[in-house]
Amino acid sequence: MQKLTVLLALIVISSIALAGGEFSTGNAELLKFKGYFMGRLNIFGAEDADPDMAFDAIADVTWQPTINDWLSGKIEFKFKPTRYSGESHDRNIVLFLENLYMTADITDALSITAGQFKRPFGYSYFRSGSSMFFADRGISSSMSGFSSYGKRDIGMNLGFGFAPVQIDLAYTNGRGENRPENDSHKQFTARGQADLFDWMTIGAAVGMHAGGLDTDSTNTWNSTGMDFFAHGSIPVSSSASVDFEGEYMMLGFSGDTEGVTASDGSCISFAVAPSFDMEAGVLTAIQPAVRYETINPAYTGDTDPENDENALDFCVNVHTEGSNTFQIGGRNYSFENEDEESYTDLYVNWRLKF
Repeated sequence: MQKLTVLLALIVISSIALAGGEFSTGNAELLKFKGYFMGRLNIFGAEDADPDMAFDAIADVTWQPTINDWLSGKIEFKFKPTRYSGESHDRNIVLFLENLYMTADITDALSITAGQFKRPFGYSYFRSGSSMFFADRGISSSMSGFSSYGKRDIGMNLGFGFAPVQIDLAYTNGRGENRPENDSHKQFTARGQADLFDWMTIGAAVGMHAGGLDTDSTNTWNSTGMDFFAHGSIPVSSSASVDFEGEYMMLGFSGDTEGVTASDGSCISFAVAPSFDMEAGVLTAIQPAVRYETINPAYTGDTDPENDENALDFCVNVHTEGSNTFQIGGRNYSFENEDEESYTDLYVNWRLKF
């Protein structure tokens, strides 16, 4: 019922905006909508996978109203099949609130954002879903411990832009993904990035938070995560370029470690995707891509649980007119644990941006 109420509220607000077209501030650009749709066929390679083949669909809709020259907002919803919710199959579509915030551009170099947004940590998770080389984000976004530092949270962010440098300073509830807040786990996140050249951006981020109960000093702890990344596009000819992205994350063990030894988690990821412009009717470009990731989860104790995980993504993107991208690819999983067998999932995906 709550999700339905939110959706109805969005429809009502949108209807008012369509009818009026402006607030009292005058000439407000309220009707800025964008998003993407993905429909895909999955072929699951794990032994005894059930189902072994299935269709999937996701729609992302973002409303970005501009109130005046210095004030704007963002409300983003994602529609997913019921199977994502883990609930009974009494619904066909589940609605998720992704982002909900307002941004005030105080000056050309300073902005303030308040609401629910992505914490500026983790390049693979932070980048736009409609711009990825692959149908899925890297496994680093779902690794154990990442949600303690990245993903969405509620709070405030100060953005400083002094070309070619951009700095973000966020202070949030710290629990992320709308989990209940109990006056603990507050997090400070800082990220800096710089456009060193026209073809490359480098950056680094740090997330620091405290956990436990503030009223019980014996049950409190602090942890720190660090993220280093680079991405860009190298032109090699008038019709070809090589896109790339790399990331290294260190995730401090997020928990009480009194009396035990804790080892931090880490992740290394690198992707390369050459792009070739085409002049063949509706076909505009072809872009093959490959990405390799290795995950080392955090653990406690003196014995390594040998649970490292590797993933190799591969994909061919076929770009056409009308912001259409057809993707054929897959992901191979391999494990340090000899009791876990490697497997490969395949997919055919259609992504339409609007």
